[in-house]
Amino acid sequence: VEEAYYQLQGALWYAGVVDELIRQAQYQHDLATARFEVGLVRQYDVAQAKARLAEAQLLRSTATAGTRQATGALARAMGLDARSQVAVEPLPEEETDDGLDAVGRLMELALEYRPELGTARAQVRASLAATRTARAGHWPSVSATGSVGVGTDSRRGESMPWNAGVGLSMPLFSGFKTTYEVRRATFDEGQARAELAGLVTDIQFEVWSAHTQVEESGNTVTAAGAVVLAARAAVTLAEENYKAGTGTIGELLDGQAGLVTARLQEVGARLDWYRGMARLHRAVGASLRRADNETAGGLR
Repeated sequence: VEEAYYQLQGALWYAGVVDELIRQAQYQHDLATARFEVGLVRQYDVAQAKARLAEAQLLRSTATAGTRQATGALARAMGLDARSQVAVEPLPEEETDDGLDAVGRLMELALEYRPELGTARAQVRASLAATRTARAGHWPSVSATGSVGVGTDSRRGESMPWNAGVGLSMPLFSGFKTTYEVRRATFDEGQARAELAGLVTDIQFEVWSAHTQVEESGNTVTAAGAVVLAARAAVTLAEENYKAGTGTIGELLDGQAGLVTARLQEVGARLDWYRGMARLHRAVGASLRRADNETAGGLR
């Protein structure tokens, strides 16, 4: 559910980038048209700007389809019909938080919170008890019996007969049945211990892998943000040069294309960060969000 939720957020971010692109393409088309009408540029500039605007508008259908698909996937993950209308509050792109505990600490939390480990540990304890029970078959056993009752006799009246006894059972030859049971219980115990150790290793690797992805995605978000700032500055400069007559429409449109590419890379990196956090929550077996921790008084 959490991964599907962030996938929908990513689709909404992509749609926002497309809307931004359309607004800028419309502005550039209007700018080229105005300059053409006063004879400052050729009609070629208007045609180029109009083609870029059409391309941007075409992307809107792709963004709409992506949002619909992500909404259906979220509804399905929630156990609803894929046609259900699920409304989510859009997350601001700036809310990415790279504050993470050390991976070793998260591994320790996973060993505490993952329910699979509780099941595996219980299996080890059960196999230990089975081994002890099987080994007890080699030793004698002591049993005690007793009973008491109340009876009435026509001649003697009421009586309370009772009896008690102690028995000692000595194991003799049983066709090595006890020996085989001990061996089987010992093998089962070893297998349960091996499965527990393997599960611990798998969970620790799962935590490490998700933690690494979050770190790498956070670094990519930072780098992509720097690229976006540089691309915006390039577009501003190209626009000023075009207005002053020292630049071409091609330079302006190329700069705008570079900005869109940088924005999409930033959105993709941020989506990877959120999906990585969802996998990290799953790997640890608890929520790591600060708001949840404050509400719950700690990890859940």
